[in-house]
Amino acid sequence: MGQRKAIATRYPRARKADKGKILDELCATTGWRRNPARKAPAAALRLVLVRPARRPRTPTYGPDVVVALRFCWAVLGAPTGKRLAPVMAEPMPTLRRFGELDVSDQVAAALVAMSPATMDRRLAADLVRDFVRINGRAPRVLNCFCYTGGFSIAAARAGAVGVLSVDSSADALALGQSNMALNGIGVSAQMRWSCGDVFEQLRSLRDQPERYDLIVLDPPKFATNQHQVERAARAYKDINLGALRLLNRGGMLMSFSCSGAIDVDLFQKIVAGAVFDAGIDCYLRARLGAGCDHPALMTHPEGEYLKGLLLERV
Repeated sequence: MGQRKAIATRYPRARKADKGKILDELCATTGWRRNPARKAPAAALRLVLVRPARRPRTPTYGPDVVVALRFCWAVLGAPTGKRLAPVMAEPMPTLRRFGELDVSDQVAAALVAMSPATMDRRLAADLVRDFVRINGRAPRVLNCFCYTGGFSIAAARAGAVGVLSVDSSADALALGQSNMALNGIGVSAQMRWSCGDVFEQLRSLRDQPERYDLIVLDPPKFATNQHQVERAARAYKDINLGALRLLNRGGMLMSFSCSGAIDVDLFQKIVAGAVFDAGIDCYLRARLGAGCDHPALMTHPEGEYLKGLLLERV
């Protein structure tokens, strides 16, 4: 490696007549062809920038904004952030006029400017805070199909302990751990990342004593057409049944589907079947879906592909 770099660094300083000889020497040393060898000098001299460590980010929105967000979320029927953000400005003047929402102009402006992703993170964190307030302890969280761990990080920042994030992509989990550091969360046994098949992980977790107070299921598309609906239905029931068996009493399950071939009614029936097979009962706390800026055509019902259920185990 050192010899290769030494040869490559001679190339930019050499005369034009000598550069061909240096490339020949580099090809003989490495076994490369001429075109890759021409790129090696630039790569050898490329500077590696060392970024300074970032300080933990301070919250952009104060407690007044978060409380007002939760109130608007409840008034508008507990929608997802993507559905809530586009309509946030509409009820604000009426709620303030009649004294239902007593906030300053600055708080109102912050609510209207808040992005859908930020709303989802804030509301997800509030689930954790509510659990702590009601039960007097921090919840244990299981995030399946976690991708880069957005929900896991929001839960950890809100005070959750024992957050386990599972995904089949090692690259996505690496990004999640980077995001964890950027959010000021240190590496500890309370924040775990597991690379593997979620179906197998749910089955293996059943044999372990650990149970969870908050579980998220946000899988990729299981059915791309009507021919795959039956197989997809079995897969959705499998993961929901596995999650429900790991859910403590009073715990919350957030279950999602992005398969257009699985409509809202069928998805709810699938999850209800998993509840029945688990031998438990659950309250349906909210139905979740895409925002009003993502409408579905009446002639194309598959366009209403994003759907979710928030369940609370009785």
